[in-house]
Amino acid sequence: MKKTSYIYHSMLFGSLILGSCSSSFLDVEPMTSVLESNFYKTIADADMALVGCYDGYQRTTSNGSQ
Repeated sequence: MKKTSYIYHSMLFGSLILGSCSSSFLDVEPMTSVLESNFYKTIADADMALVGCYDGYQRTTSNGSQ
């Protein structure tokens, strides 16, 4: 009886876990990223993108330390 109850509860718990998540829950649009189609509209935007590329490099090699 105890084994049957354990199997029943395990199956119930497993079905709840597998059926509780939908794929739309995982589809979230990022809040901080900028799309390429909306970003490069002016020369200042292109300069800002270039500064962003070199900014990460500057942080890792500043003063010879990482």
